[in-house]
Amino acid sequence: MKKFLNRKTVLLGLIAVFLFIYILQISFDGKNSMKTLSVKGEIDCLKISYPSNPEKDITLEIKDGAWYWGNYATNEPLIKSFVNAVSTVKVLGTATSSGDKERYDLTDEKIIKVEALSGGKTVRTICIGKDTPNGTQCYALIDSSSSVQIIAQGLKSLFTFTKDAIRTKTAYSVGISLINSIHIKNADGEYTLKKVAVPQTDTEIPQTKWFVVGKEEMELDQSKVVFFVDGISSMTANSWLSDDAEPTAAEPIAVAELSTADETVTVMTYPPEKGSMDNVVKCSASPYLFKTASGNAEAFKRTVESFLPGVDDEE
Repeated sequence: MKKFLNRKTVLLGLIAVFLFIYILQISFDGKNSMKTLSVKGEIDCLKISYPSNPEKDITLEIKDGAWYWGNYATNEPLIKSFVNAVSTVKVLGTATSSGDKERYDLTDEKIIKVEALSGGKTVRTICIGKDTPNGTQCYALIDSSSSVQIIAQGLKSLFTFTKDAIRTKTAYSVGISLINSIHIKNADGEYTLKKVAVPQTDTEIPQTKWFVVGKEEMELDQSKVVFFVDGISSMTANSWLSDDAEPTAAEPIAVAELSTADETVTVMTYPPEKGSMDNVVKCSASPYLFKTASGNAEAFKRTVESFLPGVDDEE
């Protein structure tokens, strides 16, 4: 009987403790519940400024449905992460209302200021201070409030970037199914590959076949040609050269013309810069020269014979 009473006393004591904790938790959550601040309208411009280093300031705008930094096409996924971060801000609570900005790196020497606009009107302003130690939260001033808020995202890390990271790495991209002709000129000569529709029976969809213009009797390994076309239909820039950069040689190593029904994209590859392994490329799809991995440039050196059945691609 005594043991039973002791167990009952312990159990009631634990219930009381858990009830007390529960009441405190409710009270705490009531005072510090997360708030979500969303902007009205679609953000079409971001002004990112660094008061301590104005040369890093950058303005991003939507033009013809795509994000641009001046005349440069941008890394759209990165820009969209910026837009998402400022359009919907989750506030965990207030760090201070006393105006102690230095403690949170919210002084002009350290802040990053992001202004979001929609239709020419400012819809959100965030002055970003330091991230929390784990990098998943940060301190910030939002809009006109003077209180330091705790944001449920590491905005300091997000908006610390190089301008090279802002630019797209897609130098050109042509839909493989749209390409109907490719002209290649390199040190081994020049040739043109052309795609035609081969009629089948009345119930079958016409198949496509590649042949060499002027050498229609030459039987090509169609899988090799398709693999080649797929590989050169787009190209990634490792980095962009300065706007006034010149090619590294008077003449390109190889030239490729990719034609669709609506356009022809010309790609010219040049030798690498001194001390670099990446080829320099000039493309009609962009006014800016860029570097690409040498393997990408090698594709344009292929001979027409390399597409023959039984011929090693590396020969």
